[in-house]
Amino acid sequence: MSEDRARLRSLLGAGTALWAGSGNIRVEQGCWTALSGAPSADYNVCLYHGEAASPEISQKIEEIVAAAVPTVIMLAGAALSDAQTLVDAGWVCVGAVPFMANALSARAVRDEPDAGAARRLTLAELGSARELVEAAFGVAPEIAAGVALPDSAASTPGQSVWGMHDADGTLVSCVAMIDVEDAIVTWSMSTPPAERRHGYGRRLLNAALDDAALRGVRLALHYSSYVGLPFYRALGFEELEHWQLWSRPRWVLGRA
Repeated sequence: MSEDRARLRSLLGAGTALWAGSGNIRVEQGCWTALSGAPSADYNVCLYHGEAASPEISQKIEEIVAAAVPTVIMLAGAALSDAQTLVDAGWVCVGAVPFMANALSARAVRDEPDAGAARRLTLAELGSARELVEAAFGVAPEIAAGVALPDSAASTPGQSVWGMHDADGTLVSCVAMIDVEDAIVTWSMSTPPAERRHGYGRRLLNAALDDAALRGVRLALHYSSYVGLPFYRALGFEELEHWQLWSRPRWVLGRA
């Protein structure tokens, strides 16, 4: 994919507004930070990719420690060479995630997407979607409701929560999405273990991506766990690079 890599990283950073809130994110040249304030390192995240004029990583570490919430710093691009600074500050590498993009402009979209039982969820339906997030990711109810799928995700222009229902009308899969310029960023793709391997997630995300493409969205962006790689690859996502994950041991013991 020939897109400007630094721009795509920044677009995903802007998309964290869905769960962190627009007032809790900062997107700078070479760095973005999203601190929801939740007691979970999954929802306090910084990507440092080391472009010119970006803040020094030692300054960023000080800012995050001062925020006093469990946080993950991700390194990408030129900033991978700054890993030793994190080591010296007592941070540890806890893994990596693939950064992925899907060129929706090249997508063979149906004139009338076969949404079937996949559709946007209303605010009143978010409770069921949050239960899926809890089951899929093992998060506490207050994290699912207050951060992963806040009310604003279903009521703010440019944001949406999509759901897939089975033949009985039971919600079995959900995903949250946010428009950022000419892209869309996906979050909280959730299908509980008992409902997997039935094609629910595939049908759901295909319907949501078809809808985005018909609206003129050019790209879908996502960072995935390695477990989810085959799923996203099958839907047309391409791995652009891999982001290292760093955190403080006391924040991630029992998590990684």
